[in-house]
Amino acid sequence: MNASLRRTTRIHNLVINIVSSSAVTQFGDNEGTTLHSRVLAVQEALANYEADEYRYASYRIFTLPKHRLEPTPNVSFRIVACQPEIEIGFVRILGLSSSSNFRAGTGGPFQATSRILHIRQYQHNHDIS
Repeated sequence: MNASLRRTTRIHNLVINIVSSSAVTQFGDNEGTTLHSRVLAVQEALANYEADEYRYASYRIFTLPKHRLEPTPNVSFRIVACQPEIEIGFVRILGLSSSSNFRAGTGGPFQATSRILHIRQYQHNHDIS
């Protein structure tokens, strides 16, 4: 990033409730961001040895290729920064999670990956007294 394009980011009021799971909050200009989050959550009350037992290897979530955007034609543009500051009034964020990003400022390339799989099995007891 060109050093002459760097600016100061000023936020007058910011409220963020939660930032978790590979999420990022960035203020000001940066060179780029890369986020990754891979999750596999399995919850079983008791072991289940029946013939239809889930085969977790059959879930291809962690072996599927990442989707790629098609290349775009070259675009020429011009940046004119009249003020040396980025000024933002009020920002309220309930939550950032799973490779999400809040950026106030100019940034370089941004890459994010999040692959989440939740499997829950419960043994139901229908004999309630």
